[in-house]
Amino acid sequence: MAKKLDMIDETGDALRTFTDYTEQKELQLMRLLLDSGNAWVGMAVRDLDLPPDTMLVIIQRGENSVIPRGDTILMAGDTVVLTAGYYGKLRLTVPLCEVRITAEHPWNGKTLAELSLPKEELVVLIRRGTESIIPLGDTEICDGNILVKYEN
Repeated sequence: MAKKLDMIDETGDALRTFTDYTEQKELQLMRLLLDSGNAWVGMAVRDLDLPPDTMLVIIQRGENSVIPRGDTILMAGDTVVLTAGYYGKLRLTVPLCEVRITAEHPWNGKTLAELSLPKEELVVLIRRGTESIIPLGDTEICDGNILVKYEN
């Protein structure tokens, strides 16, 4: 049918990956494993409060890839892929800052839950040596960590 309607591009490769699109547009892709303590577990995709210009594009559930729909319920163990970035003339900018933790820093030895961060701030990543950690409330902050914070 596609050939009859002259919809086949003989000069191009029809197989594309997300990486192909990030080279054409400014897109950021992020993969996130949902463990049992993640706030998204049990939520329908339509109820997620995603930042502007951000979209959940695929759910890896065991050996299966699930195309998310509004009524898709996220489960512990799911790996979700999100995309965010440049759409038309609107570019998503996320204000991030780094906080270096020293032995003397007041957050050293505390968990994220023990911090009294303003509601406009969120620790989105902890760099611990060469490891990148997506933090949870019980994640302990240690000397030498670099905390990456979102500040609205």
